[in-house]
Amino acid sequence: GINAEYGTSILRAFAFMSVISNTLLFAFTSDQMRHFFPFLYDVKTGEIESGDGRFVVSIAFSIEHILLAVVAILYWRIPSVPKKVYDCLLYTSDAADEEDSVDLGGRRII
Repeated sequence: GINAEYGTSILRAFAFMSVISNTLLFAFTSDQMRHFFPFLYDVKTGEIESGDGRFVVSIAFSIEHILLAVVAILYWRIPSVPKKVYDCLLYTSDAADEEDSVDLGGRRII
C-alpha cells in the first residue's frame, strides 16, 4: 500500500503538474488568451501575430508561476494534520510516554 506521506507527496506533485498543464492549455489551445490579450493576435485569422509569440509565452509563464506560488503558499499555510487531531495525537503520545491510560471518548487505551 501507499503510506500517507508518500500519498501526500504524490497529490502535491499532481497539483503542481496540473497548474503547469492547465496554464499551457489556457495559453495555446483556448480562445481565452485572444479575449484577454487581443492586441497579440491577428484580427482576421485569430493566430498569434508574427513576432508576438514571445509575449504569449511570457504571459503564460508569468501566470503559471503566479499560480504555482499560490499553490505553494496554500500547502505551506494549510496543515496536513488538523490541529485538533495533532493535539489528540500529542496527548496520547505524552500519556503513553508516562505509561498512563488514555480515555478517548469511551475507549480506554492502556
